[in-house]
Amino acid sequence: MNKSISESGRLEYDKLFQEVDYARRIQNKQKSRGLNDYNIFTSLLKANDEVRLHSRFIYSLLSPEGNHYQGSLFLESFIQEIGLGDFGIDVHNASVYVEYKNIDLYITDGEKHIIIENKIWAEDQKFQIISYINKLVGDHNDGVKASDTDMHDIDQDYIRVVYLTARTDKYVPEGHSVDGGYITADEKCIEEGLKNYRARYHRITYEKEIMSWLDVAQHEVSNLSNLNLAIDQYREVILRLHGKYKGKVKTFENYLFDSDDDKIGTIRLALSLEKELANIKGRTLYEFFKRLGEFEIAGKKGELYSVDKKNEFGDALCKQWVRRKKNGPRDFGVKWNLGGDMFVAVHAGISHLHVGINCKLDGDCTDRKLFDKPLKDRNWSYPFSSYDLGKYEGIDMEIRLGQRDKDIVSALEALSQGIKLS
Repeated sequence: MNKSISESGRLEYDKLFQEVDYARRIQNKQKSRGLNDYNIFTSLLKANDEVRLHSRFIYSLLSPEGNHYQGSLFLESFIQEIGLGDFGIDVHNASVYVEYKNIDLYITDGEKHIIIENKIWAEDQKFQIISYINKLVGDHNDGVKASDTDMHDIDQDYIRVVYLTARTDKYVPEGHSVDGGYITADEKCIEEGLKNYRARYHRITYEKEIMSWLDVAQHEVSNLSNLNLAIDQYREVILRLHGKYKGKVKTFENYLFDSDDDKIGTIRLALSLEKELANIKGRTLYEFFKRLGEFEIAGKKGELYSVDKKNEFGDALCKQWVRRKKNGPRDFGVKWNLGGDMFVAVHAGISHLHVGINCKLDGDCTDRKLFDKPLKDRNWSYPFSSYDLGKYEGIDMEIRLGQRDKDIVSALEALSQGIKLS
């Protein structure tokens, strides 16, 4: 923090830190009462996993044969909420499939067919929708009205195509177009051996139709706690997907904005403190290197260094590195000379911290390990083999480093033993 800060400014920052401390005490109290942000889905899979999470969970509710034992209850409300209530599919005699011939979700009563293509953020595959229609027409040829052109119209009472997406800016899959409520593909699909059908098209989103359906589903099984919990947890996944999930445990942000008290002064202070964070992180890194340098390896203390002689090692260099400006500084740290030109070091690369030695593994460092893992040759302009400590970002990394001083030095000391010096 700037040394010229006034006494009144210092008191304001003291007040901010007291408010942060108070908010943390609220958090701890909530956690002790059992509030948490645990989610069974995101603990096992990524929130954007289209197939293993979203398609399979939606299928598990839609299938009349599902272990929810609610028959076609969820399927019926789903058909209504996505706007296909007038399609006339017999939900009581319908079957639901997941990944049927690569179709994400497929619903049919034997006469009518619903194709659901599920896309979170992934790119569409070439002619994906039209290829699915070709497959269904190949299995069920009735319902297709051939025209005099290369276009083949499909009766809207026969097949409906549903495009489910998390994106608000995408209306139609790549390689396709929609005209008058019907989807068709680019003419190039004919070159791929596909017939260019036109089928009735519907676009739905997770944020609107799926959330609306889940609301209805929860209401219908409000007395069944396990189903309610599963649906509620899945709703949270969708909120996380769109960056709208609000944790159950109060954050400092919640404390500032959900309070009836006027917190504008505290908010301004928090924003001004943000400008200092890069400096604080850089100074923390500098102190880390200095602290490591006090340890001895091979009877010598560490030496702070910078490969680029134009960048003098100091807290200013560390602060510049943390900000990661384009073409910013790199290749500095603390090293222990072993004799000759050999040394072991804790080294700042482009954005990661490395622990290693300045040689190639096919030389004097063959089979060397750090933390029980083999070192990796770095493709740098100078020889270096290292263990990657990870990207230097966030207070968690700084805390971890502060707790690993002795472990890092001990590993480097073990690495240095037995090195052949030229």
